[in-house]
Amino acid sequence: MFFRKKGGNVVSVANGKAVDLSTVSDPAFASKAMGEGVAIIPSDGKVVAPINGEITMIFPTNHAFGIKGKDGVEFLIHIGIDTVNLNGNGFSAIASAGQKVKAGDSIIDVDLGILSSNNVDSTIMFIVTDDNGKAIKTTVNQEVVAGQTEVISY
Repeated sequence: MFFRKKGGNVVSVANGKAVDLSTVSDPAFASKAMGEGVAIIPSDGKVVAPINGEITMIFPTNHAFGIKGKDGVEFLIHIGIDTVNLNGNGFSAIASAGQKVKAGDSIIDVDLGILSSNNVDSTIMFIVTDDNGKAIKTTVNQEVVAGQTEVISY
């Protein structure tokens, strides 16, 4: 008798619309050179944990963070395109590196108005950076709810 290890279900990091990663305007993300994933066009500035896990890093400008699940799968959440150039303006970290979080916990707040006034694309890239040998499936072309709607499964 074989017992298959159950995979994981990963929820959206933001409210908005999930779209295919290949459609984003940043070639590094669109080509999936950084990993498989999904993009989310946010409808508000709340960014949450997609899984129960540990925050592995928060970029100094608060525009990106990493999280690792108990099963070893790692994710990168990158908020916006070229947002590093804002030097943290419009981003407020709520969590910190090393913190244990649950899916749906607030991690970063983003002022989408600041991004818009600086002509910065607010699309959030949600990337599986280390799949730990698991096959990744994404759900796109639908409205998603932060901390609730499954967008990645393995």
